[in-house]
Amino acid sequence: MPGESLVPLAAAITGHPPENVRVPLHVASLTAQRGAMQITGNGDANLTGNTDASSATGHIQVQNLDAVIETLRNAGQTRASAALILAKLFGHKAPSGGTSWDVSWEGGVMTVNHIPLPIR
Repeated sequence: MPGESLVPLAAAITGHPPENVRVPLHVASLTAQRGAMQITGNGDANLTGNTDASSATGHIQVQNLDAVIETLRNAGQTRASAALILAKLFGHKAPSGGTSWDVSWEGGVMTVNHIPLPIR
């Protein structure tokens, strides 16, 4: 992220953005791992103080998705586990054996693997 974007991003996060704030963000690689469970991703976003005016695209892959769902369920995270069960239906099987999704957000609409989701 460009250094000059830090102040506008902080203002947007705290709910006091200038009218024309647009903060570009690039995530080259993100990895979270716990044992055999692994979540990787990358993407780009343009953040503003208005969710509907922000946009993002990216790719997410999960290794051992069933174990992630079970871990969330056992931790009492029923909403998160239910969301991943539904997400599994939209997922693509990756050559490495994981499940992956191409996601985007634009104009207040989230798409997963090019399918718009009604999340409002």
